[in-house]
Amino acid sequence: MSYLKKLGVTCDTLYAPAVVETEELKNQIIQLPNIAEVLKEGEQIDLALVGIGNPFSMSTMERSGYLNEQVLTELKAMHIVADINSRFINRDGKVNEHPINNKVIGLGLDQLKKTKTVVGMAFGLHKIDCILAALRGRFINMLITDEASAKIIVQAQKRM
Repeated sequence: MSYLKKLGVTCDTLYAPAVVETEELKNQIIQLPNIAEVLKEGEQIDLALVGIGNPFSMSTMERSGYLNEQVLTELKAMHIVADINSRFINRDGKVNEHPINNKVIGLGLDQLKKTKTVVGMAFGLHKIDCILAALRGRFINMLITDEASAKIIVQAQKRM
């Protein structure tokens, strides 16, 4: 018996890049039957596990080639501190209007907010501002992190 069956859940995989070169390409890809089906099913989820990224320090998106120096400079100028589902948010937890957000294939942050339980995962002191932004934006309602980061987050939340 698989662990998914034991948990009583299903899992589908979105076989698509996180970010594409143009909005037009994104729109073409999300209309492909297999992609469209997974995205539609994603609208019905009641549990999401999401990573909270720091685009400027040990960034998976940069290592994967989705972010170049120009985009990183633009994001810094816009006071971006984090990414969730490959979409960028500022310190206040507001989604930023950078064009890269319009080229992402996946569940949007508005849809994520409609999800009953959203577990954010972020580890390391370089993620403190990222976690706080995700909390301020109300994108997550549970957090998995390390002890040192948790202590700082709790203190910061008390001051908010």
